[in-house]
Amino acid sequence: MRSIVSGIKTWEMRGRATRIRGAIGIIAGGTGTIVGVATLVDCLGPLDLREYYGGWRQRGADAPAYNPLPYATTYAWVLAYARRASRVVPYHHPSGAVVWVSLSPDAARAVAAAVGDPASV
Repeated sequence: MRSIVSGIKTWEMRGRATRIRGAIGIIAGGTGTIVGVATLVDCLGPLDLREYYGGWRQRGADAPAYNPLPYATTYAWVLAYARRASRVVPYHHPSGAVVWVSLSPDAARAVAAAVGDPASV
């Protein structure tokens, strides 16, 4: 599997739709660190099996894999303009936050500096 910040994985598969659009931080799961940024540009779905299988490259898979859909209702969050941070940036992950976390102003500035873009998150 390829990562989002490499720019190869452009679909993040999720079990629900999102209306969020714009720059988002990309975290390394379970580490409390942000490793880059991407722009969430669209949300596709719900996907059927044909659409899901057809999107194997966008999902970052190495080859087509005919597995079941990952969620009962599967959506592709479409990402673009991904950039890896020059260094990981720690952030506070509040208890109970599952999908979205609001960054503190200090963390947002640190992410922007690490990706070289003052308007990135």
